[in-house]
Amino acid sequence: MLTKILLPHRFQNLRLDSILFACYGYFTLNIVGTILIDGSKKLSFLFFNMLSIPVLFILKYSWIMYCQSKKPSMAL
Repeated sequence: MLTKILLPHRFQNLRLDSILFACYGYFTLNIVGTILIDGSKKLSFLFFNMLSIPVLFILKYSWIMYCQSKKPSMAL
């Protein structure tokens, strides 16, 4: 039987914000690269651009988690 793990609302929003940021970054890089790069270099650019979504997601998620860990806690 599969069980569903419910994440707190703030983590769901953080993951959503991070994946949206990664997708926007991917599409921006893709459009700019398609306009500026031509010829055989375009294939290698598109190959490396595939890695931009997970890399941008991890960077944004890690950065927000780091910033939140530096804030003083409200718990007693």
